[in-house]
Amino acid sequence: MLPTPKPTRPVALVLLASALFGTTGTALAKGPANIDAISAGIFRLIIGGLALTLISWRHFSTLKDQLRHLLLGAIAVATYQLLFFYSVSLTGVALAALITIGVSPLFSRLLSHLKGQPAPSPIWYVAAAFTLSGLVVLVLGSENAVSYDLGGIMCAAIAGCAYAMYTESASVLIKCKADPTASLGAMFFIAGLLTTPLLIFHRLAWVITSRGILVILYLSVITLTCAYVAFGKALVSLSPMTVVMLTTLEPIVASVLAVLILNEDFPFASWVGAALVLIGLLMVGLSTPRQTTVRP
Repeated sequence: MLPTPKPTRPVALVLLASALFGTTGTALAKGPANIDAISAGIFRLIIGGLALTLISWRHFSTLKDQLRHLLLGAIAVATYQLLFFYSVSLTGVALAALITIGVSPLFSRLLSHLKGQPAPSPIWYVAAAFTLSGLVVLVLGSENAVSYDLGGIMCAAIAGCAYAMYTESASVLIKCKADPTASLGAMFFIAGLLTTPLLIFHRLAWVITSRGILVILYLSVITLTCAYVAFGKALVSLSPMTVVMLTTLEPIVASVLAVLILNEDFPFASWVGAALVLIGLLMVGLSTPRQTTVRP
């Protein structure tokens, strides 16, 4: 049995991944004027997933007996990618992110309960209250940031559940001694293949522009490949519930970048919301138990 690892490093890895996730909106905004978010998301899955598989192909033998969890994870990834981007088009980035990121920790907790896993410490619930309250204030504090659309709200909620599901699937694969990078790479690449036929319904002229190529490479290599290498390593030591909670850093990074790079307004109320989220994240990080995990 390996010595019990300290949680500091895996927590830092999740926060790093979340910070990279938070740059996707700014990258899209800096893309060509005719950029299509759905097709960008599909290319991100294919190229980023392929890059993950290429750097971990030697470990693919660890997945051979886990095809069911692998396929379930890939379907969840595809569902998350498509429904989140669709909800953004209906409700805007702010509300879509609020619902998706707000639902995912709660659904992850439900999955944990259904699997009969121990309940988190009381401080987890306090942290969840701080985090969810902060997300609400963060979004509602911005004028004209929210557009209510029932279809978009439902899509965002399902996307949040799908995010928790593929995180859970990756965790199960890792516990079955599968390589974390290979697991996530296979999931994302399969998800990319599953969603590729949808490209025929979207404009693609922007992809062949120089700026379009740079945006796709950044979204694929930085916000997916690099981010999910860190994400997978964290899942070796942390529970999916903790990982999902820590990724609520993403909207704060997205909001700060929107202010600094896109010159968007960020009123005082939104800063208060961001502070509440950070307090919640700090509480999660400090309360994360040390776990003994057998590495694949």
